[in-house]
Amino acid sequence: MDSYKFVLADVFTEQPLAGNQLAVVLNAQGLADSQMQAIAREFNYSETTFVLPSRQAKAAWRLRSFSPSAEVFGAGHNALGAWWVLAAQGAVDLSDPCTTLW
Repeated sequence: MDSYKFVLADVFTEQPLAGNQLAVVLNAQGLADSQMQAIAREFNYSETTFVLPSRQAKAAWRLRSFSPSAEVFGAGHNALGAWWVLAAQGAVDLSDPCTTLW
């Protein structure tokens, strides 16, 4: 069985154990949709976000998010939280005053 690194993040807060909870699964390539859904169901947060390699040359990452019951599109806190986690991991360069995240 493969293992995947994940981060539990509290979005929209500066306090631990507050804000909007989010699970971010890093380097999730190789997971089938059904596996992502099962992992999201196991975390049982409003959303679990999976970080995948981008399919576009101009982007480094692609995000997919699942609630415990279905894939979700257009949610906000999951994308913001995932980009924050990627920046904290050093995977996104935030040295410029303005950084575009595709």
